[in-house]
Amino acid sequence: MEYCQQNKDILSIKNPVNKFALDYAQKHLPQLLTDCPIRNGKVFNITGLLIDDRLIPSFVIRLLTRRNEPQVVDVMLDILEPTSKLLIIFNLYTQYFQTKNLLYGTTFEYCELTKNLNTQINPVTRIAINLARENFPQVLKQCPLYGLINVTGLEVNSRLVPPYAPQGSYYFSIRVSNKRNQTIVVCTSEFHIVQKALFTRTFSLLA
Repeated sequence: MEYCQQNKDILSIKNPVNKFALDYAQKHLPQLLTDCPIRNGKVFNITGLLIDDRLIPSFVIRLLTRRNEPQVVDVMLDILEPTSKLLIIFNLYTQYFQTKNLLYGTTFEYCELTKNLNTQINPVTRIAINLARENFPQVLKQCPLYGLINVTGLEVNSRLVPPYAPQGSYYFSIRVSNKRNQTIVVCTSEFHIVQKALFTRTFSLLA
């Protein structure tokens, strides 16, 4: 992020991580957000800063890329208020340049679904639940949801590829919101499926 350019118009920021970083600084460290140009020898004074829970972000994400090895995703999300209703929207698109076509998608209410997992449910919803159960079962908590959800060391490999997804370029999105339709977390990813490997081009998450 180029600070001076972004700071001119915070509302125009599209990268969710950049937006989160500036919003976080505005709330907790506003004295650091000085006007540009920043002159040589500028002193930033943050004396008296109280180190408490307010300074801890409610989510942390890291994407680690190594040569000739799968990418590794670490996500930690702290749900601060008990939540008994979660609406999840899950979509997978095929992508050709800027054109996207929905391959399959689903919308479901998580807490209601977990009460009736053995009943007949939407097959796409079943795919989403099975992918989570096989790759990051720690997110499948009982409702009401509360506290830390920790997904660390998740390798981006063929196990994350949904069924019926042939070789090509894809765009994936998932949004989780509460009963007031307030976003808890949003995740998007562009990736390519090739014959022997899964290549992730972009990954973003906003909570």
